[in-house]
Parts: sequence; C-alpha cells; structure tokens
Amino acid sequence: MRIYQYSSGLILDEQFNSLGPEWSSTDPANTTIENGSLQLTHSFLRDVSFLREIPAGAGAFEAVVNYTPTAVNDRAGLILFKSSIETAELLESEDANQSKLENIKVIKNDDVFDLYMKRNGSFEFIDSVTYSFSKIGFVVKQGSGSGFVPFRVDQFIITKNDRLEVVNLYEGFKVELTIDSTLLRATADITGKVTFALPHLITSGTLKIYDQQSNLIGEITTEFVGGDVYYYGSFLELRKDGVSLSDLNPNDIGNIATGKLEEKLEVYNPTATELDDVKIQVKQYSGDNGYQWIDVASDIYGTPGSYSDMLTIENLPGQTSSFFWIKVEKQEEIMDEEIFFSIEIDH
Repeated sequence: MRIYQYSSGLILDEQFNSLGPEWSSTDPANTTIENGSLQLTHSFLRDVSFLREIPAGAGAFEAVVNYTPTAVNDRAGLILFKSSIETAELLESEDANQSKLENIKVIKNDDVFDLYMKRNGSFEFIDSVTYSFSKIGFVVKQGSGSGFVPFRVDQFIITKNDRLEVVNLYEGFKVELTIDSTLLRATADITGKVTFALPHLITSGTLKIYDQQSNLIGEITTEFVGGDVYYYGSFLELRKDGVSLSDLNPNDIGNIATGKLEEKLEVYNPTATELDDVKIQVKQYSGDNGYQWIDVASDIYGTPGSYSDMLTIENLPGQTSSFFWIKVEKQEEIMDEEIFFSIEIDH
C-alpha cells in the first residue's frame, strides 16, 4: 500500500513567458513581459489593468509580486472585476513602516473573496469582499512621476482551493505534513480523511501516514498543490459485469461447479493518470484457507491466457479498463462451503 495522487488541484501556473490570449490589458503599451515577469507601468492618463476570466472551479489564487513603492500616490496590486463600476482592489502603496510585499493571495468561497498579503514570511488577512466577480488580475493606478516604479508579477497560480486532502484512511490513522520547518498533524475520523491548509498554493513537503499503532506505513516527498487529493492504497476499482466490487465487504463472484470456477473481472482506472506495471495477485483473507487454489490470467479476446500467481498489466491509461480472469480450482475437500480471498492491486 502506498500514497498516490488521486487528483490534482492545479488550474493554472502562469509563469508569464508571454502575454497569452486569455489575458486582456486596458493599456497594452504599458503591459510588457520583462525577464520572465509581467510588468505593468503607470500611465498619467488612466489606470492600467491586466485581467483574465476566473476559471470554473477556481477557489484560490496566489501572485508572487515584486513591488516596493516609495513615491506618494504610487499604488498597484490585485483587482477583482465584473464591470468598470463593479470592482474591488487590494493595493500596495508607499509606507516606510511597512515591510516588503512578497505575495498576494485570494481564497474564494462561492461569491466570498478573502484577501491576504504576505510580508516577512507570513500572510496577513486584509479584508473580505462578497460579490459575483467574473475576472481577476492586476492594476496600477493612474499617475506618474520620477519615483514611480513598475508593478511586477513573477508567478500567478490558480487552484481548486488552498487545502491538501488525504483520503481512504482507516479511523485513527495519523497523518503528518512537513513543509520546511513546520510540522502539521491530523488524525483520521470515521470519514477516513484528513485535510491540511497549505501556506502556499504550490509548496514542497513530505507527507507521512501512521497506523493506529504509530507504525509508519506510507511516505511521499513531492510538490503539493492546493486542491490536491492524495489516496492511501490503490484507487483502482475492481468490477464484475461493469459493477464495482466492495473493498470493505465480501463479494459473491460465483459458485464452484465440478470443483472449478472461472470468472472474468475488470480493473478500472478512474483517474486521468496513466499507470504502468499494475500488479494483481490473490492474497489470504482474514486467515481463511482456499486462497492457495486461486490463480489469475490476462484476458485474450474474451478467453483467459496462462494462469499464474501474479498478473502484471503493463499499461493502464486513465479512465480505461483492463480485463482479467481468476480461476478457483479445489485441490482438497474443505469443511466450509465458502472460500474467502482478497485481491491485491499494486502500482
């Protein structure tokens, strides 16, 4: 059993290598790309805005900015937009007592937008706005002068939300998330999941899962994104006749006639992730005997191939199935009328 990414929360990671068609500017002459950053320059005629539609499913936004104004009336920042008279702005301005602005973050919940600014390594909640904005972007306010500086954005990230979710856990499993020197802990309840709020929408860290006896049973170090869902175990589905089999309760797959049972099953990949080397084998279930009599085989145009203890599916694209066969062949008489076994999937 391992930890897998079940789904990604990433919607956009804009590095500003170019001005894409999804963006629009109110003043193209003052909107440029300089050294891999978006640069908005003040105009003495008008505000300069650079906007894009808020994508469907977007719930969090973060901008890495470079802007330290020192002149009076030099102002710039993030803008939420519906029309020219329906906007909200989160602006930075000259303030000798303020630390340097590093990031701007927005968390969206339906029509509620919570606004944050990061200074000295920490985000500060600034305000909350409730409105049905349709666009998001950046703005520099009208004005010019010898001391005015451009507003630069190095990166703009959009994700589904600002949280990391870990699912398919047993109640009592403990989960740790380490990001830099910060350690976050959570314990799974009856829902079988835990959730962590990420400090940044894209952040590197280490996720560890412990069982009820505090044994380390899973670990992954990677780049996490707000809205990511990670899964402990295998997210692949076993199906019979197109119907998913339960991974919690025993499933009746047929009767042994004349000492033998052959059944065609299906393994389905519900994600968009292509998998290689998916291994299927039969294991003992809760101490019961009979699992030793069961083999697996690939499906070859509707008939079983060669049976063995383990089957390897070399490639299973996302949202596709691969069929396989199991064969139960009694080798001795047993007292129980039923044979219990489990099917283990590893990838």
